[in-house]
Amino acid sequence: MKSLDDRVACMEGRMEDHTALMADIRADMRGLRSEVHRLDHKIDRHFMWLAGILIGVLTALGGLAFQVARLQPL
Repeated sequence: MKSLDDRVACMEGRMEDHTALMADIRADMRGLRSEVHRLDHKIDRHFMWLAGILIGVLTALGGLAFQVARLQPL
């Protein structure tokens, strides 16, 4: 059986490993957060383009329907 000092040294080593691992996880999370932020900005920009195109197409179709209705005899 290990002595108390050996056990404490082993636990300190494990604690240092866990602390280093948590620091790595925090750094990775910061990087992931910045990547997600960029992706969110890109999706927002693409959504605005898509919404603009959709509104333009619907306006054009509405105008076309109005013109066709005007040309139809009663």
